[in-house]
Amino acid sequence: MKDSPECIKSFPDTEQFDPAAAVLQLLDTVEQLKVAIEERDKEIEILKTKVGELETGTTGEFNGIYISLMKHRERLEALEGEHKPTKLEMSRADKIREYLKKAKTHSAPYETLKGHLNLSSQALLSTAIKTLMEEYPGEYSKKVSETDARKNILIWHPESKRRLAGKIL
Repeated sequence: MKDSPECIKSFPDTEQFDPAAAVLQLLDTVEQLKVAIEERDKEIEILKTKVGELETGTTGEFNGIYISLMKHRERLEALEGEHKPTKLEMSRADKIREYLKKAKTHSAPYETLKGHLNLSSQALLSTAIKTLMEEYPGEYSKKVSETDARKNILIWHPESKRRLAGKIL
């Protein structure tokens, strides 16, 4: 055969063509392909094993973190449930109570109470108010200022007003 019109060489002329050599060459190529495929299969199996190990390890880590978080949460809940006011918190609550009893309107803005107790943080005042309200349930209420919605007011309800306040609040 001669060169094809597309300039692609095809099989050589039959006089020079050795079918046995061509078959041997094809068998050799097939064998090389089989070896390459086996190597790729081994690499794939190794990678699958590594991925499986990583997935298992990650799952184990997440489970460990989850269990740890749950234990911390249980501890926090236990601590929160057992909170008893300290002497300092009770002292602050009593000071607020006395201040509100003496006030004309039996109420005071949080900022005034904070200044009266010489507290540097709103959190300390909130703790004192929470203690006061827990020690004397129904006697105190919180209200947002009518003039400034950012300000809160604590109100003490004397005996005569407490029943009415319980119905309104």
